[in-house]
Amino acid sequence: MKQTIKQKQRNVITLIVMLFILFGTMDLNAQKITLRVGDQAPPVKATKWLKGKPMTELEKGKIHVVEFGATW
Repeated sequence: MKQTIKQKQRNVITLIVMLFILFGTMDLNAQKITLRVGDQAPPVKATKWLKGKPMTELEKGKIHVVEFGATW
């Protein structure tokens, strides 16, 4: 199948736009993740608790569920 010049131009423009989107969403200053399976959990910091009492520490051997949401 032979592409016309307009189709080739459209493909190149599409590729350029996709690259801008890809690289535009990357955080070039992202911190390296050093947390691994089995590491101690980082502290939980919340400004408002919706259910239950605020936790002061994580207890070893217990499962803790943290639910959070965001609006974009």
